Amino acid sequence: KALARIMSSIGVKRRRDSNLPTPKRKKQKKLLPDGTEEKQIPRTQENTREADDTIVEPDDHEVFEDEQTDEFASYFDRSKPPKVIVTTTLRPSRELVRFAKEFRTIVGWDECEYKSRTPESIKEIVNGAIERDYTD
Repeated sequence: KALARIMSSIGVKRRRDSNLPTPKRKKQKKLLPDGTEEKQIPRTQENTREADDTIVEPDDHEVFEDEQTDEFASYFDRSKPPKVIVTTTLRPSRELVRFAKEFRTIVGWDECEYKSRTPESIKEIVNGAIERDYTD
């Protein structure tokens, strides 16, 4: 009983203390040399971000040379038109065949071909596409 009385008195004190307002801290304002207050800038992700050494500047000479000697440069700057082959699964549904043919016309490239899937593996199709100079 004595322990319960002590615990209840502690609980009562805690409840009484929790109802009291917490003291508000006054922020110390920094003054500039001319006597005006310094404007506070909120901390955001942008202004607290550390500088990243891996980001390349757009006018970097070394990157420019790498882009000129890149083997895929003609593909990405569209100097060589893409030559695309579209295929489906081994036993496609009618809807899938219709979609593949329609996709070929939607893409609108002149060099886009639909190839029905015969019992060839993907490796054989890819090797044949490489021999015929397909890009995608």
